[in-house]
Amino acid sequence: MRFYKNVILLGLTFVTSLTFGQFKDNVDQVEMITEIQKWEKDSSKMTLSFWIPNSYWRIALAGNPIGTEKTIKTIEDIFEDYVIVCAADILIDGTAGITSTPDSILRNNIRVIDRKGKKYYALAEADLSSELALMLINIKPMFAKMFGQMGSGMYFYAFEVKDKKGNNLIDETKEGEFVVAHSNTIFKWRLPLVSLLENKICLEDNEEMKGNWKFCPFHGVELK
Repeated sequence: MRFYKNVILLGLTFVTSLTFGQFKDNVDQVEMITEIQKWEKDSSKMTLSFWIPNSYWRIALAGNPIGTEKTIKTIEDIFEDYVIVCAADILIDGTAGITSTPDSILRNNIRVIDRKGKKYYALAEADLSSELALMLINIKPMFAKMFGQMGSGMYFYAFEVKDKKGNNLIDETKEGEFVVAHSNTIFKWRLPLVSLLENKICLEDNEEMKGNWKFCPFHGVELK
């Protein structure tokens, strides 16, 4: 159990870079978290969907002594068949403090929706592998420690989002999109994640553009 706790803690706090093949050579963990963590704030209400793609662990652990290839591969193998989402629905009252929607309500409410509109619901804890269940159990108290009372209202859910052949439909390195919905709030991701992509160049003025853009918005030319 200590192994899982150490890996998770380092994964959530260590900022580094990694070699990512055809994608960006140096991936900044903070930049990636900005993309995968989405908050919706309305007055005193805060709603969170924090998608943790499988590539996050390699990025988080690269360059750290505990992040051996064997360890990273073990973590990737545990998560590779699932979509993992941390969710929270929090009401902040200046008098009463913080009130969070309980796990039982969030679990029944949260869903992932693929680009064709098909809905997927959180797996029951009994349907998780023992390794994944242990990882998720150990993540939650660490969030509670880092975020205080707000962290205690964050819950982790696993989804299987696959086609008929068993292939994952959500891949942070491939073109696509999906939605996480809960607590009357919609969170949408367009893929691939920009933080993983090399910037492109406009040949008109050699200005760098986002890696997911196909054409320069100023000159209309195809980006390279």
